[in-house]
Amino acid sequence: MGTNYHIYITNDDVTQDPEELHIGKSSAGWVFSLRVHPSRGIRTLYDWMPILLNSQNVIRDEYGRNITAHEMLQTITDRGRDTLPEMTQRDLDMNHAEFGINNLLRTNDTDRHGEGTWDYCDYEFC
Repeated sequence: MGTNYHIYITNDDVTQDPEELHIGKSSAGWVFSLRVHPSRGIRTLYDWMPILLNSQNVIRDEYGRNITAHEMLQTITDRGRDTLPEMTQRDLDMNHAEFGINNLLRTNDTDRHGEGTWDYCDYEFC
């Protein structure tokens, strides 16, 4: 179980609804799954920064709670747990996971590893 986050991008045309973009998902015990949008030039956390920090945009979790940019960045970058979970190699294999930074699980696809406590994904979560 986890929480999805979206950003609502306000444009200068007030007649249009804000554009909604999926930021990613926070799941307990895992690095943050940060959504990339290559067609928009969003391939890394650093590409997200101007969008997240733009005070005209609104960040919300899937429950409709507004999130500040600071809270969102903290959710992505300030993650960890004290000890590794007890998992067998079979458990890791079934979840396509490996142990990562700060005792968190992360994808075993090293091409998707982020530079910190996040991995990149190009799909949305339920």
